[in-house]
Amino acid sequence: MEYLAFCDKIAVEKLQPVSRARRWTAVLNDRQVQRASRLLLAGQTTPGHFLHQASFAVLAAVNHGLHMPTPVDNESDSE
Repeated sequence: MEYLAFCDKIAVEKLQPVSRARRWTAVLNDRQVQRASRLLLAGQTTPGHFLHQASFAVLAAVNHGLHMPTPVDNESDSE
C-alpha cells in the first residue's frame, strides 16, 4: 500500500496521470501523519505523542493490508 501511495505521489509531482485512485482511508491516514509531523516540527507536541498519533494511522493501514478485522468488527462478532 505504501509503495502504491509513493508511486501516486511521484506521478502527481511529475504531472502524470495517477495509476489508480487511492482509497479515502489511505488519504486520511496520510493526512493524520502529516498533521502530526507538522505539530512535531513546530514544537507543539512531544515525540511520544507524535509516535502515538502516527501509530494509529500506520496500524490501520497494516490491518487493512492484512485483511484483519477492525475493533468495531470484533465487537459485533461477540454479540
